[in-house]
Amino acid sequence: MLDRMRRVALTAFSLALALGACGSDGGSAGDGGSSSWDERQPVIYSVVVAEVLDDLGTAPPVVYVIDSVCGEAGQVTPSELECSSSMPQAARDELSSQLERYATVRYVATPEVAVESGAVKDGGLLFWFGPLEERRNGEVRVGANYTSELSDERSGAVNLALENQDGSWIVTGAAGLGGCPA
Repeated sequence: MLDRMRRVALTAFSLALALGACGSDGGSAGDGGSSSWDERQPVIYSVVVAEVLDDLGTAPPVVYVIDSVCGEAGQVTPSELECSSSMPQAARDELSSQLERYATVRYVATPEVAVESGAVKDGGLLFWFGPLEERRNGEVRVGANYTSELSDERSGAVNLALENQDGSWIVTGAAGLGGCPA
């Protein structure tokens, strides 16, 4: 099921430009303070979710998403994240559409809205997404944090390198908190 989700997310769009985080050698296509959004972001964010769920081995009933870009997601712990650049409704709709067969997606302005008694509500998983950054070689890099409990010690992080190959976003490298994809 998760492999199918990854295929759906990876083949959703064919786009000419690519993006990246972690030691970018190209211009930034988005940052924590940028208000520029494009149709790549929900697709790439859905690939991030698919990778995390694949690693965890099971999909939660609910995925909560902080509704703004967090400048250093994947690089620092959740309590250190600063988020801005609210996700437009069209991007929310597309990300929800990408993930609807696997989990309900709910958007929240702050982590506390998704948490009850220290745990993410409804057995869910909470995500913070970082900006997409473009590298000169066409690679996109993005970081994310995720957790089932509001605790830096219990949270995870991922940094992915992706390339658009024949209309599909393919993960070409991954690393954990603070790491850069190989």
